[in-house]
Amino acid sequence: MVRRAARDLDIPIRILPVPTVREAAGLALSSRSRFLAPDERARAPLLHAALTRAAATIAAARLGGVRLLDNVAVS
Repeated sequence: MVRRAARDLDIPIRILPVPTVREAAGLALSSRSRFLAPDERARAPLLHAALTRAAATIAAARLGGVRLLDNVAVS
């Protein structure tokens, strides 16, 4: 998305992707995280965990057919 925007706007720049730095609980280290309410901060790592499980399940489904919804429920 960022690469396409730069290309579409003819911005002469090279985009270098890097991994997201995360806290031990999985919450991304971001200046926006400080605006989260305590309950939002507690739930935010659950979203990362669910998306990580979904990606792993999708990858596994390509190999052996696993049901996505059986593996991504958030507790």
